[in-house]
Amino acid sequence: MNTDDSSITPHLGKVVPGIPRFRESRSRPSPIEINFSYVNRTPVPVSIGLRNGFKFTLPAEPDNQPPRLVIRVEILTTVAIKTNIQRVLSVVDDASTQELQLLRDAFQKEIEVNAHGGSRMYLDYPIEYQTLRQCGGSIYSNETDTVVSILDVLDMPEHPHSLMGKHKQLIAENLSEESFSSFGYTLKIIDNTGIFGDRFINLAGRVFKVVATEDQTMREGVYILTNGHVKSLRETPATGMEIVAFEDAEEHLGLYRTFAEAYNSADRQLERKEKIAQMEYDTQFLRAELTRAKEAFNQSEFERERIRKSMEEQAAAHAADQARQHEEYQRKMERERAQMKDDYERKSHERKDHSESLKFLPTIIVGIGAIMVAIKTLLSSSQKSFSRTGF
Repeated sequence: MNTDDSSITPHLGKVVPGIPRFRESRSRPSPIEINFSYVNRTPVPVSIGLRNGFKFTLPAEPDNQPPRLVIRVEILTTVAIKTNIQRVLSVVDDASTQELQLLRDAFQKEIEVNAHGGSRMYLDYPIEYQTLRQCGGSIYSNETDTVVSILDVLDMPEHPHSLMGKHKQLIAENLSEESFSSFGYTLKIIDNTGIFGDRFINLAGRVFKVVATEDQTMREGVYILTNGHVKSLRETPATGMEIVAFEDAEEHLGLYRTFAEAYNSADRQLERKEKIAQMEYDTQFLRAELTRAKEAFNQSEFERERIRKSMEEQAAAHAADQARQHEEYQRKMERERAQMKDDYERKSHERKDHSESLKFLPTIIVGIGAIMVAIKTLLSSSQKSFSRTGF
């Protein structure tokens, strides 16, 4: 294993959401914890920027002490790692950094007080308020890897080693943000693993070589740095940067592997233009077909609507005719019922009159009989009288 410090390779790894398992299990504490805390004793709010890009603002909490910001580092160790810490600090001497010397002394005191337990050590990094003002309001604390600023959190400088800080530094090194009197277009290839390599580009018939470089503090890709970039006539020119992945760089940026490919790229551009023209033609053809389809659909829709209205009108007419016939039938039935009623009432009167006549029939018969008896009696009396007179 190579232990040479100069051979160490920076690694840009991934980050995932953390689980607070250390605080969930008190019976198995972490062997070591390093905590940062911030106390703002200045008369103004102070903004803090970390390497990962996270920023926050500390409210002002002045006291009767000199105005300063204090960054405190607390180191907690358990017995499991105590021997390891002692080995590291045992080689610290006067040539070592002041921080290591302070940690050595603090650790020695912890051993004297608690030889068989863990240790707790503190380091304070005071930053005077006057120092912040003298440095333009912002400083980078190398010891704590922190940006400290009295500017607003959105206006403070980026951490110089953060991703955004690296991007701004790259822009500053290659383009001028103050002058837009000239057009700037810069390509920078960051190839830390050697999978992409140098490339060639053809601009206005000239071939340029883009040399791949290594920077282990930056992610791989093709960096596009532009000056004077605008999206409309009214837009103010701006300086910006874009990162294109290797797999997209050749097609979107016109980067070629060899000089010959870049030199002959004019033919490819012509081929690309022809493809674009063919695509435009196909698009227009499809639009025309779509228009015709829409017209046919609208025509069929109109025909369907006409048929639907015609059927509705026929149905309405049929319903009206049925209603008229039903109404006539009802009137006819009413007339017949009225006629039948009249006939019934007339016959009822006739039967009633006949019945009344039958009631007087016995009386009439008796009367007729009486009359006949009277006549017979009268005739008998006349005959007897006639006999006595000698006729």
